[in-house]
Amino acid sequence: MIAYVTYTLLILFVISFLFTIVGLIAPKITLFWYKKNRTRRLSTLFYGLSSIFCIVLWIGAFVIAVVLEDSEPVVEAPKNPKVLLTDSLLKVAKAYSQSDQIDQARLNYDKIIGLKGLEKDSVLRVNLVSAYKGRGKIYKDIYQNQKALLDYENASKLEKNNISILLEIAELKFLTYDYKSSISVCDQVLKMDTANADALTQRSISKEFSNDFNAALLDINKALFIYPSRAGYYSTRGRIYAKLNDLDKACKDYHKASDLGANVARELKVCQKSGK
Repeated sequence: MIAYVTYTLLILFVISFLFTIVGLIAPKITLFWYKKNRTRRLSTLFYGLSSIFCIVLWIGAFVIAVVLEDSEPVVEAPKNPKVLLTDSLLKVAKAYSQSDQIDQARLNYDKIIGLKGLEKDSVLRVNLVSAYKGRGKIYKDIYQNQKALLDYENASKLEKNNISILLEIAELKFLTYDYKSSISVCDQVLKMDTANADALTQRSISKEFSNDFNAALLDINKALFIYPSRAGYYSTRGRIYAKLNDLDKACKDYHKASDLGANVARELKVCQKSGK
């Protein structure tokens, strides 16, 4: 098709060039048979015809080229068999996850993770990361936090500086009682995104459980400055105030969290007993 268009354009160019030559030469030839004023009219006529034909021919060539280009079938390069396989396994795994068949979903993620050499190809690496994240989420949902942490850490090695993965790691470090490492991962996120409220909140919680309440309070205040309408942030700050024995501020935050939709019924009972 492309060769056909090229030849067509070449032929149209030659024809338009010939019309131009005729427009230049014909008036001089007719000079022997016509008067001067008639020669000028004839020259103008040939120039006009030449210009019109050139315009028409080039418009025609453009239309032909566009039509042929649109009709040209797009031929995609054949996919790597491993790409096809991992794509298929990911779709099946996600479908099982959505229907709460987590064992079947995990088996399909296992198959992807078990394939060799995926990390060497950019497309396959993306699928491998998705498999680690998918399996990690399954483990996290069934409270197998150590296995979940290992999967997210493997995903992070393949996709460095991915903030969403790092936040999962920070939370899982906290859930496995490694508060110091959780804080360190949050620090890493905040170096990349200083206004990441989720990292500030997780760091605040990890500091809280490390009994560094004042530092925890600073972080949760920063998070609330960024997102002043997140219920969970108020319940977190209320808990920190309670540990600092500031029940007035704690109860105020619990009420605010409740107004925003958080389930803090147990905390509010304590406030009611204290008349707060």
